[in-house]
This record gives sequence, C-alpha cells and structure tokens, in this order.
Amino acid sequence: MQWHDIRSALSRMSPPFPLAAAQQARQRWDELAPFFIAELERVAAGGSTLRGEMEEEYDGLFSFAAYLAAEKRDTRAYAPLVRTCHCSGDRADELFADDAGIQLGRMLASVCDGELAPIKALAEDRGTDLWCRYAALRALVVRVLEGDADRDSVLAYIEALCVREANVLRQPDEVGERDDFLTWAIDAASELGPAPLLEAIRGWFGEGLIDPSVTPLKWFEQTAAMPVQDYLAEAAANEENRYMRDALDEMAGWMCYDLHESSHSGGTMVRDRPKVGRNDPCPCGSGKKFKKCCGKQANEPAADVGTDGGVGKAITWLTSRHAKAVKTSIATMLYAGLDKEEQAKLQDLDEHDWEGVQINAMEWLLAEGSIAVKGMQRNVAELLLGPGGPAFAPGQRSWIEQLRRRPLRLYTITEVLPGTGMRLCDALDTEATPVMVHETSGSAHARIGSLIGVRIMELDGHREISGAAYSFSHLMNAALLAQLQAAADDAAVQGEELSHRLSAVIRHCWIAQYAKPLPLPTVIDSHSGDPILLITDHYRVKDWDGLAAALKTQSDVEGERASGWARRFECADGQTRQSVSINLGKSEDRIELFYKTQNYADQGRPWFEALAGKSVEFAGRVLSDPRNAMKNPPTGKTGSSVTTVPNLPPEVLAVAIEQALHRSYANWSDEPIPALGGKTPRQALATAAGRERVRGLLRSYEAGEKAQAAQQGRREISYAFLWEALGLDRASP
Repeated sequence: MQWHDIRSALSRMSPPFPLAAAQQARQRWDELAPFFIAELERVAAGGSTLRGEMEEEYDGLFSFAAYLAAEKRDTRAYAPLVRTCHCSGDRADELFADDAGIQLGRMLASVCDGELAPIKALAEDRGTDLWCRYAALRALVVRVLEGDADRDSVLAYIEALCVREANVLRQPDEVGERDDFLTWAIDAASELGPAPLLEAIRGWFGEGLIDPSVTPLKWFEQTAAMPVQDYLAEAAANEENRYMRDALDEMAGWMCYDLHESSHSGGTMVRDRPKVGRNDPCPCGSGKKFKKCCGKQANEPAADVGTDGGVGKAITWLTSRHAKAVKTSIATMLYAGLDKEEQAKLQDLDEHDWEGVQINAMEWLLAEGSIAVKGMQRNVAELLLGPGGPAFAPGQRSWIEQLRRRPLRLYTITEVLPGTGMRLCDALDTEATPVMVHETSGSAHARIGSLIGVRIMELDGHREISGAAYSFSHLMNAALLAQLQAAADDAAVQGEELSHRLSAVIRHCWIAQYAKPLPLPTVIDSHSGDPILLITDHYRVKDWDGLAAALKTQSDVEGERASGWARRFECADGQTRQSVSINLGKSEDRIELFYKTQNYADQGRPWFEALAGKSVEFAGRVLSDPRNAMKNPPTGKTGSSVTTVPNLPPEVLAVAIEQALHRSYANWSDEPIPALGGKTPRQALATAAGRERVRGLLRSYEAGEKAQAAQQGRREISYAFLWEALGLDRASP
C-alpha cells in the first residue's frame, strides 16, 4: 500500500476498522513515521481534525498518529503531542474525546524522552482543559510504575502542585470547571499510594475543596493503610497504568468502527464519544472507575429487547456533554434541606451506601430531572430522546421513554418470594390492585411489611423494578406517610405535578434517613386517643393462691397463673379491649402489670391493690416512652421485646405466649386498622386489594413471631387461627 492509500483508510472513521492499513503503518513505522509525526506537528500548530462539507466528521489520522507513536515509544512525537494538549475544553474534545484523561496520559508517558518538565508544565497550565492537565499527572504515574521515574519525587511534585491549587480555590472569585483539578490531581496521586498526602487530603476535604462524589475520603484512608509495595504491585498490574503496547487493539473497539452503532447515523460516523477515560473515576459519582460503572453499561451488547446498556449509554452521553450541569443538578437534589453538618454526614457514607445514593440520584435525573443548558433548564429525558441525543437501540429508547412515564410510588411489601420477586401494594391508594414484580437480588433481603419506593416497569409481559429502590426504616414510616397523604390531599396539585411532589417526598425522606436523626413518632392508642407509654408495675407475690382467688372473682378478668391474666372492658363500638395484662415476672415470686397508657395505669393500680390486698407487695413502677425505646434499643438484643420474658421452660413459655396471643387477637378481625385504610380486616376482604393487604399483615405478624421465637429458643406460635377466622387462603392470586 502507498502512503496515500494508508492515509485515506486511516482517515475514514467509519466501519470496518482499517486493520490492513493500520498493520502496514505499524510494520513500516521506520519508513512512515515522518508522515505521522508531521500530522502531529500540523495539529499542534492549530490544524483541525474535522473534515467534510459541514465539518461534522472526524479525520482519524491524528488519532492513529498519536496511538502508533505511543506504541512505538517514538520520542519525536513528544514535543508536538504536549503542545497539542495545551488547549481549551472544546479543542480537547475535538482532538481526544474520551482519550483525554487516562489514555492520553499513557500516550504522553510512552513518547516521553525522559525529560519531565514539559509534562509538568502541562499540568500547571491553568488555561488548559482539565482533562489534559489530568492526563499530564497520569503520565507521571505511568512513568513511575514503569520504573522510569521516582515515586517519592513525583508525589512530592503533585503535593506541591495541589497546595498551589488549594490556595487558588480559597479565593472567592475562583469559578469554573478548573475548580475540579485538585479533586482529580489527588485521584491521580492515589495510584501511587496516597499515604504521603493523606493529612493534606484530609484537610482539603475538611475545607470542602475536594468533590467527595469522585472519590470519598474513606477510600483514601483505606488505601493509605495498605503496604506500599502491595499497592504499587496492584496498580502496575492494571494495563491502563502502563505504556501503550497495542495501539490497534485499543482503537479497534471504538464506537465509530462498530457496524451496529454506525447504522444509527446512516453512514460515516460522527465521532461522538465521552470525554472520560475508561479508568477514570465515573462522572456519575458512584466512586467506581468509569469502565466498571457507566462505561461498562454503555459498552455492554444490547439484549434482544435492547434495554441493556440504555441507562449506561444515557449517563455516558450526559456526563460527556453536560458533566458540570449533571453534577450541579444531582447535588441540588441530594442536599436540598440539609445543613452543612448533615451534608457532611451524607458524604461520609460507606462505599456501598454512597453507591446506592448515586444510583437512585442518577435514575431520578433520567426520569424526572432537568439540567441547565446554555442558561436554560432542560428536561433530561427530552434531551436524551430528542434530536441529537444518544443513538439508542429501539429497546433502550423504549426503556428510557417508559422510565419517564412511570411515577416513583411508595409500596408496602406484602409477600416475598426470595430470588424470584415481591408482591407490592400501593401505600397511599388502598384500593389499588396489588402488583407482583420480578426481582431476583432485592427479594432476597426484602422484609414483609416494609415500605419501599420504586418505579414499576413493564417488560416482556411481566413487571419489574426499574433499578432504583428507596427502602425505609420503620421509624420513618409515620412521618413519610403523613407527608405523602398531605400532598395527595392537596386539591390544587394533580396529575404530573402530584407525581413529582410525591416523588420528592419519597426521595427527601429517604435521604434524611442517612443525614438526620430518625423521627420518633408519638404512638397513640387507637381507642382512647392517649399517647402510648410503656408502664410496668412490679409486685412481689406473698400468696399466690390468694391472688389467684381474688382475680377469679372478677368477671372482667380472664387467665390463670401459668399464662398470666388480662382485664378487659367493653367499648362503645362493640369490641372488647384490654386495659392491663398481668404477667409472670423474672423470678418465681414476682408479677408485672403492664399498661399501655398513663390513664390505664392510673385507674389500674388502685383497682389491683384493693383487690389483691395483702397477697402482693408493690415493688416499683417503670415508665418508658416507646420513642426512647426505638431510639435506644437494647445493645446486642436486636428485635428484643419490651415485655419481660419470664424465666420459664421453652414449652411452658410457648404455651403462655400462645394463650396471650389468642386473647390479644380475639377481636382482631373486626377492629379498624390504619394499615387497611381504617377498615377492619373483615371489611377489607371485600376487594382483591384489601385481601392482599390483610395477607401482608398476617405474613408480617408471622415473620415477627418467627424471629422472636428463635431469639427466645422456643417453638413458633401459629397465627392460623386468624387466617381461619377470616376464611382467608394464604396464597395470593
């Protein structure tokens, strides 16, 4: 092949990959190198890499020149390549696209002639694009890991550079994308082990000079604790921390040479790739490397339906064009209503929780969010799906379209099939039809009776969760439901506006769980309307027979010594309720009288002492607000009951609890229950939605009993009597 033929083939950035011409260039490098170096010099002098009538197509010759020179370690390319990197963001995007960053750093390191001053000058050029400056630091990292530069001196240089950057950032008039350089500079330094810079890094985090969404402080601290040699060996094992070895392999996978991707533009591919290297920390803020996060999703082959990779492709497209606007929009959403201390608490989450926050935030952005584009707020979904958006496969486009139509709603989990799915009931609309969603991983950890905020999608004839999930602590339930109900009751807010309002409540309450103390609800007795308190009167029993005889004279008292007693009273609604339970104490001569309101206790103590007389002796009262019990659960006793567990053999204890449960739930079928919209279980059975909600309540009771029985070392008590009382089958339709 002649040079003219090789040049023509390499210039055309459309499929198929020009393998024959590229191999000729590689094999005949000594002969053809002057042509490629001349191309680098031309571009370094300001020459364009755009071609075509509208200058919308890219000429690939410059990219091949840089890559092949890097593979060949040709130092003649060093000076022009460094000069080319001293450019604006738009120019860097034209020349390097997603190579600006890790790949460009590898190329600079590969062609470096041993003199590091030009690379350092590039890193220090505050008028240069952020990613080109970052590439300079990455080049230093590669030189160290390849054994051609000294680690200590490079880290000392980066630290001094960062100190200067920090001083500039402290100036109130410093604005713009270059503010992020300190963040990315310490990220580059961390490839060599951040221990020498750790104290400075902590200080910069404390001052708010570093963006924690790129790499959190905890990661630096954990990494700094590793032995240096172990960390350097791990970094050196990563090919993207090494010199360029196979230029053709690196380039052959580019999107512009992919037949499937190219077909969406109808011919020659416009070079349209993100300005983020595969090994850069992902711009979505997950804390992962781009290639393991959004880049991985974007590059996965689409499944038959085409949904795989759709979200990743959308995120890649957004962060390559509107990175700062995306970051600003997400930060505004996450930190709304939080003070500085609460924001810091949110940012200090561990890697797993922070990743969950970022996943939910990115989905919100795609489904509902907006970003500032040229001074105007633009709906993100409209940007993605409109002219100029990413080249989605049909299934991917359908998924994004559906995502913006599906509202974020709050559901109660009423059934869990581990590894298969969950049955969900709308927490606000008690008449809504229950929904079975396919969910393999999440269902393994879901708890019946818990509240969860999700978007439910349709796919291949079944329903599944979109990806984001907002799980709630039971302490948040009351405040969350109250806020949602208040929004739903606002007649002035309807339709899409109401959906966005409900979404905001769910998101903000979920975030508050991480950043604020959990709200402690005031628990109210449904009959009397009095606040529920945990009041226990302790007595020493002097005469068990006398006490039992006295209690037996009372027509409103039922029970016996083995299981305890309960005093009941008739209510105006026809129901029988309990005012006091008399339970066996921790020792054989003790009993405990438990009241759930102050009024019950004030009436119950005089009655009991007058009745029991000298058969008992008062030993003291313990009063506890249930909110304090929820705030400070007994340590090491997860799920422990407030009620004292008698010191009885397991089977005797099981019998006593079984009898107590049958007494407590004797009228359950006909008592109004808030979780059923104020209906009784029997009334709720009138609709399919109501039946599923009743099933969910019974399943949650059984799950709680299973856990408590295991803790107490006894057999489980069956709730079959409640299922039978309602004539309700266990299986959902």
